[in-house]
Amino acid sequence: MSESPLPCVIVDRYLTSVDSDVVYLNLLGADHIILNSNEAISDLLDKRSALYSDRVRASRIHHTSAS
Repeated sequence: MSESPLPCVIVDRYLTSVDSDVVYLNLLGADHIILNSNEAISDLLDKRSALYSDRVRASRIHHTSAS
């Protein structure tokens, strides 16, 4: 009896077949984005995170007290 491939192997095969490092999937009503390269991760999470985040950016406030 042959064993089924692990889910990560199935996903890797799919990403290779579509020739993409970024794939969007909707599985059972849940949205998923799969990032399959360091470049895709850096681009989406580091460089573009401010564009896609609905959180207010924290600003730094420097308080200096006069003597």
